[in-house]
Amino acid sequence: MMRTLFMGIGIFLLWMTSPAQQAGRVAGRVLHPDGQGLFGATIIYSGSQKKHTFSDNNGAFSFDLLTIQPNDSLEIRFVGLKTQKVALEAPTDALLILMESSEAQNISAVSVIAKKAIAEEFSVEQVGRMDVYFNPLAKGDPLNAIQLLAASTDTEESASPSLRGSAPNRSIVVVDGVPVRNPVRYTQLNGVGSFSILNTEMLESQYVYASNPPLAYGNSSAGLIDIQLRETDVRDAFTVGAGLAQAGASFTKTTKDNNGYFTAYSNVNFPQLYRTVNEAATDQLNDFGSVDLGLRYFRKWDDYKKLSVFNYSNTENYDFSFSLFSHNGSAIAKQKRNFSVAKYQWGNEVNTWSINTGADITKADFAYGNLISNTQREETFAGLNFRRNNRYYVFQTGLSHRWSSDDFEEQLPQYYFAMADDKPSFRTDSLLQQHDIQGFAYGKFYLGNFTFSGGIRTNIPAQTDQEQFVSYQSATKYAFDNRHNVLLSAGKYHNYNYPTGQARNLDLLSSDQISLEYNYLSAKTEVKLAGFYKEETNNRPVTDRYVEDVDGNQYIQGVELSLKQDIGKRFTLDVANTFLDVEVENEGQRVAARNDLGHLVKAGLTYFNNDVFSFGASYVARPGTRYTDITEGYYISEVDAFAPVFQSQLNGSRYGRYENISLTANRAFELKNDRYLVLYSVLNNLLARENESNAVFNEDYSEKSFEFYGRRWAYIGAQIEF
Repeated sequence: MMRTLFMGIGIFLLWMTSPAQQAGRVAGRVLHPDGQGLFGATIIYSGSQKKHTFSDNNGAFSFDLLTIQPNDSLEIRFVGLKTQKVALEAPTDALLILMESSEAQNISAVSVIAKKAIAEEFSVEQVGRMDVYFNPLAKGDPLNAIQLLAASTDTEESASPSLRGSAPNRSIVVVDGVPVRNPVRYTQLNGVGSFSILNTEMLESQYVYASNPPLAYGNSSAGLIDIQLRETDVRDAFTVGAGLAQAGASFTKTTKDNNGYFTAYSNVNFPQLYRTVNEAATDQLNDFGSVDLGLRYFRKWDDYKKLSVFNYSNTENYDFSFSLFSHNGSAIAKQKRNFSVAKYQWGNEVNTWSINTGADITKADFAYGNLISNTQREETFAGLNFRRNNRYYVFQTGLSHRWSSDDFEEQLPQYYFAMADDKPSFRTDSLLQQHDIQGFAYGKFYLGNFTFSGGIRTNIPAQTDQEQFVSYQSATKYAFDNRHNVLLSAGKYHNYNYPTGQARNLDLLSSDQISLEYNYLSAKTEVKLAGFYKEETNNRPVTDRYVEDVDGNQYIQGVELSLKQDIGKRFTLDVANTFLDVEVENEGQRVAARNDLGHLVKAGLTYFNNDVFSFGASYVARPGTRYTDITEGYYISEVDAFAPVFQSQLNGSRYGRYENISLTANRAFELKNDRYLVLYSVLNNLLARENESNAVFNEDYSEKSFEFYGRRWAYIGAQIEF
């Protein structure tokens, strides 16, 4: 099964392009003189290292450092408040810094608001660069990092974001204001992929809106992942690394005035050594390989005038064996892709403008039996946004145009169950093109402890067959104090389907959503509780694994509970559980959907040592996904194949229980001039549990066995910075 490939190639694709996890940790909160969390304070770490960061919307900040010396210190700055200095002698996670008013009390709240994400107060989760590295489930990848969140309901061991029970094609990933369709690599025909196209070192911040995403962004009827590329804390460096299946290098050069930088990185992936070490785990993996090149340029003239450019190119191939119905064969996939985003921002502390552009060209080939698919995809995006900032409100409006072209040249099975090379097939060519023009208005304002937001978004039909829609939303957040808050949000949302092997269309999808969330945050503890309900609709029937047509409407409800707890100075515990109930409408009746899980438990424990050693363990457990079983087969002479007979109940069977324990460990050695040699290792599926992923049948469907998600595999590697 393709999932075996994804877990088989595992962590090596991105760990080598990521810096090491670091051991020393300094964390805490910055408070305004009134006791509220202070957003946008600058925290400067000086002494053995030079670093700086900014406090988030709750005043929280953290440094992950390789060494901490007795003379090190923190300096906290904020416009209009007295600068505070704090001496450090050892790692700590419990700093609480209360700022003091200066004599000239002229706090520039407008300037602070101008730097915030438009809907940051309504984000379910904010994931920083170091959060990705320390996350045991992340494998060093930004999109994989969200798997530990309670809101992530992925059942494919993938990087494709599945949020609160919704399919990945209903959520959107935005990079520097540009929507990225299919933001993953090693992609299946259904659009699911194993790793994102982004290097974690490019990440400044990542905001995860699990539902009710802000309508400042479009084309989402589920959730949103807003990725902002790195602008700060960059130094000159040259890094090389190698592992069981990969070798790579990266180069970074800052500008003379330290207000910009250029980064280039490249990686080559190869299978030979990895397959030798993990022979038992790669029995279905015949071959894989990839070469990529990433380029990043950033330049800042002041806090409001900035230019950001990112380009990523890769070529990849893989060959794996899997079964579909009674056919077992080799699937061969190849892909070439070039993706770029650019953002130019200008203005002042009150009014800011931005132009966001993107381009994406992909050529993908896939062959399995008598199914041969050749796809050429092209997409461009251009958006103009205006934002007005005020200490009492923020308003944003904009207009965007997205053009896409999906050209499919395919050979398809004439009978869906007869997929062998010699079985009947037919040719089909289809071209899907779309001009998508959308405009929006979104705003929020502050009233005491309340924050209110609302938005509206509509399209301007540019084609005769294009339906006009109106999306709308509202949200209210109440902060009891600087630790406790609740959020109520609701709305109606729309997005266009992303064409995959299972849905060759650009249909308009929609959803109605409502959610209620509670958050608690202190220096060492973070608790989140959420309840949500969604109704998702589709314009036409969709086919479920070639079995039968269902109308595609889904009804999702769930409860999430998560806890993040710092234990002492060296341990961090993450625990989450989601109770998920998903139903799909079939012939006028609601039946359990494939991902109707009941519960989804995730836990991670990370240990940090001052000697720059770190260790992480993760645990995931859930019921198996549901599927429609095949009870028997009947022979069709003109095809010389057996047709399956399905059980009467859609999704009437369930795979065995899923459980996975994985481990990660890193060790850093300090070299000259504050440079490091890093060793890292990964052990996936420690107990070698056989988690069922796909039912496999013999020719006449009289015997059934199973394929499995990734079995136990190991990976080791090293990187050195010059």
